[in-house]
Amino acid sequence: MTRNETGAADPRGSFTLTEVIVSALLMLIVIWALLSAFISASRSDALAQDYLVAQQIARSEAERLWTNSYSNIVSVTNLTLSNTPLESLEGRISRNVIASTSNYKDISIIVEWTAPVSSRRQALTNYMTICDTN
Repeated sequence: MTRNETGAADPRGSFTLTEVIVSALLMLIVIWALLSAFISASRSDALAQDYLVAQQIARSEAERLWTNSYSNIVSVTNLTLSNTPLESLEGRISRNVIASTSNYKDISIIVEWTAPVSSRRQALTNYMTICDTN
């Protein structure tokens, strides 16, 4: 507690320069931690949205294959992502027949794209088996 000119105790008190600097640094650390958490959450949300779109694209491709004639299902790579939400993300779809017999075909559907928030290549791989119904 500080004293005023008359020597009486001053109830207002005062802080030293060291206390002010330490408290300011603590506040900056807390603000930095909160901002880092918000930025990380935002990036995770964007990546999750891209992943869900890629899942939908793979499902659409699987549905398209399912409705095609069994004999028309062949390996195709580098299908375009035109008319999809991932079109602007430099993506592609690969479809490969992994194994084939006269009764079934094992197929992999790979959706690849570059995520803008991380600039890393992302990929989603789905596997499916289509049986000949004839």
